[in-house]
Amino acid sequence: MAKDIAVDYSNFVSLPQWLSVIRGEEEFTVSGAKIKEESIAGLCDAMKEVGPKLHTLNFTMSGLDIAGAGILAETLKSPECHLTTLNLLGNRILNKGVAQLAQALRSSACRVQSLTLTMNQIRAEGAASLADALASQNCKLQTLSLVGNAVGDAGAQAISRGLCVPVNQLHTLHVSSNEMGSAGVSHLAEAMTNSHCRLVTLNLSGNDIGDRGAASLAETLTSDCCLLKTLNATSGNIGHMGVDCLARALAAPTCSLRTLILANNSFGSQGAEKLASSLSAPTCSLHTLNLQGCDVGEAGALSLAEAELVSFTRIVGVQMPEVPRVGCMRAVAQLRARILLTQTSKLQTEESPTSPSATPALGVQREAGDLWRAACGGDMASVQALLGVDPNDPEESLEGGVAPLCAAAGAGHVQVVTALLSKGADVDAQDDMGRTALHAAAGGGYADVVAVLLTASAHRDICMFEKVSLRPCALC
Repeated sequence: MAKDIAVDYSNFVSLPQWLSVIRGEEEFTVSGAKIKEESIAGLCDAMKEVGPKLHTLNFTMSGLDIAGAGILAETLKSPECHLTTLNLLGNRILNKGVAQLAQALRSSACRVQSLTLTMNQIRAEGAASLADALASQNCKLQTLSLVGNAVGDAGAQAISRGLCVPVNQLHTLHVSSNEMGSAGVSHLAEAMTNSHCRLVTLNLSGNDIGDRGAASLAETLTSDCCLLKTLNATSGNIGHMGVDCLARALAAPTCSLRTLILANNSFGSQGAEKLASSLSAPTCSLHTLNLQGCDVGEAGALSLAEAELVSFTRIVGVQMPEVPRVGCMRAVAQLRARILLTQTSKLQTEESPTSPSATPALGVQREAGDLWRAACGGDMASVQALLGVDPNDPEESLEGGVAPLCAAAGAGHVQVVTALLSKGADVDAQDDMGRTALHAAAGGGYADVVAVLLTASAHRDICMFEKVSLRPCALC
């Protein structure tokens, strides 16, 4: 555990003083008090003394300057220092201090994997030093935060070069609020199309991404080389044209993005409807879409609500209207049409001229999400056709863990619930929030579904959330 951050360490100087507070600790925090150079030197000596147990140092808002950063950098190059996480938020190390830390990162003895340099008055020159470190075969850095600095487009270009080096290990980059424009965003986007770039999380919030930057990101998301799973573009000045590009990328089969944060952008109902259309595509793999603070209008909210009902995606930040059944029924009707088309095709291709009376199997090639959509919409005919493809796999849960049984139970479709149970669906399967089909049915007030589930021996006392006793009986 970390020591109490309220402790004033400004008068600590000697090695014994520092050893008395950090010995036995895995994480140590110094925050809010001006720490002199001689005190920093004492702390660094103590960190080398305590051995491998201490792995995290939070030295935040404590007046660390260029000289202090130099002392710390020398310690990081020592084999006796075992820090893997270093948080220097809210200090004033400037470009020269960053250069000293970057030199330490290039040392074979340095173990740092996570570095936070938030709000340290770092500009493009400092970003270039870090990029050089990323290109070193000794650098072990995997997470870098430069939030609230001013690296600008030139700094983004420098970092992009580091991301394309084969030995680079960085997978998480936070560069929000860095006076970056669409040009800088485009440099980072281009880097992510390089096969050596390992980024899976990118935070660009608070930069002037614009429609042009959004278009660059969208093109990158469809690249086979792009590994990005989480993109934060909050307050990025993205309009409906930029969102249109992102929406088309989300529907691409090569896009692997799971979380997209577009909070506090202004793309209106037009952009929201484009997003909704892409979310409903069977190739879309997005798990979470955050639209907090976006005025999507009534039409946009309705489109998003319908998309959430029939897609993989959980949409947050929008006040969803109650979705008319026609919204779900439209998606189910499209599904049924495809099933019937496939069955007709099988009839035409599988009939043998030598045995015209032969009866082919009326199957259908199941695509991701089909059974879930049919179950949610109560389309019994489609459910039966889809179950016929693989009777041993009635689960087909979406990301988030929501299985067709839970979806059908929450919508009150008792016949579908019965059919899924008869094919072996797990009556007590839980989604990622701990919810079971019994939770869903009881919460929706569907007594007939509850009765069917209880007959199938559904567990009455499964808690919905970890450490919270929200049981099905509490929802009835």
